[in-house]
Amino acid sequence: MQAQTRNDIMNNGHILQLIIICVFMTVFASCQDDSAAGIPAYKDSVTTVKAAFSEITPEINSFGTITYYRKADVSVTTSGVIDAIYVEEGSSVARGQTLATINNIQLILQKKKTESQINQARAALELSQAKLKEGGLQVEARLISILIGELQLAQKKIELDDLERSLKNKEQVFAVGGMSEEAIHTVRMQYAAAKTQYELSIKQLEMQKVGLRDSDLAAAGYGIPTTQAERTRLLTVINTLILSAEVKVADASLAAAYTELEAVNQLLAETTIRSPVTGIIGMRYLELGERVQAEAKLFTVLDTSRVYAVFPVSEGESSLITESMSADITVDALGGKTFASRIDLISPIVDPQTGNITVKAILPNNLRTLKPGMFARVKVISGQPRKTILIPKTCIARKENTSGEIYTIVRGRVFAKKVRLGVEKEELIEIMEGLTEGDIVVDSPSPLLKEGQDVELKNET
Repeated sequence: MQAQTRNDIMNNGHILQLIIICVFMTVFASCQDDSAAGIPAYKDSVTTVKAAFSEITPEINSFGTITYYRKADVSVTTSGVIDAIYVEEGSSVARGQTLATINNIQLILQKKKTESQINQARAALELSQAKLKEGGLQVEARLISILIGELQLAQKKIELDDLERSLKNKEQVFAVGGMSEEAIHTVRMQYAAAKTQYELSIKQLEMQKVGLRDSDLAAAGYGIPTTQAERTRLLTVINTLILSAEVKVADASLAAAYTELEAVNQLLAETTIRSPVTGIIGMRYLELGERVQAEAKLFTVLDTSRVYAVFPVSEGESSLITESMSADITVDALGGKTFASRIDLISPIVDPQTGNITVKAILPNNLRTLKPGMFARVKVISGQPRKTILIPKTCIARKENTSGEIYTIVRGRVFAKKVRLGVEKEELIEIMEGLTEGDIVVDSPSPLLKEGQDVELKNET
């Protein structure tokens, strides 16, 4: 039974093959009859365009994003407790605007202590200055005392000379018996006493002059002054060196106290956190009442007075772009509004994965309408306008890098041509080599189209 079924199937297959062969022969014979009767054979219909010169401006198109011009991380230089916060994320801030305040009780106490030290140092300075002034007066008094001593010494010398003459006279009188032994002894003792007083006065005067002599000036490295006023000044200087040093020490102590107070005030000023730039608060890292340590980051401020449009260009296109070139930035989120910008930065590094180079174009943002993260379309004019042949991109049958293949029509017959491709402009592409003006090019060629095939034109070019 099964064998019979298989035989039936095979017989049916043979019958189907015979039917197909008969149909094919009938159609073939019909075609021959039609051809013989003068009926034309079927031709494919194609749409064509005529190659013509058009003006094109070389441009580079890309996509990118808007990003901030610069950012500033705001940190604290001292620890403390967050006392107040005046801004939130997204808030617009101006340079110098207060963002938050920190309470640091240690700095407040340190300021009071330093102010007390300043008062003490100021009092010590005033005391040392008074001592120095007193020392100068004492030098003047010593100089006057020396003058008095010199006058007294001169007077004693006169008196001593008188006693010496009187003694000589009385010695002569005594020699001739005109005076008693007791009387001459008294005169001799008076002269000896006067001489001793004179010599003692000399030594006392020498002692008074110690530190006030010309030799003392020379030892201190000064020359001998020519005027008494200059001499008095220099003698005052060398005799008040210790007092002058005490004034300098007191003055230095006061200056150190002021420096410490300035440092404390600076730290206290920095407990008021201010924005270093004009922009918006990008991030806030603290909460009210939270304790923060020195160098902790509190805010990130984004400067958006100007913004960058960051976009990639291919390695080949990068040689056509230079800094300061103009670029048009179109932002879809702002209704397709276009902004003028200029190329500011071109990365010197090629991304090995994409083969692209990152470019930054800077543009003003006075109204703050451009926000970081917005999508942007970028157009850079990379050359001067020129005449060239443009055809629809749909005319390209095959494409590989800058080479392509198209079909042209000559006397109703298809011919394939190799062409060199240039820049693209919207739906058109530049043909740099392989076409001449007036050539008829097949648009949207069928993959079944063959070179040498006869075709009919759907449209008149």
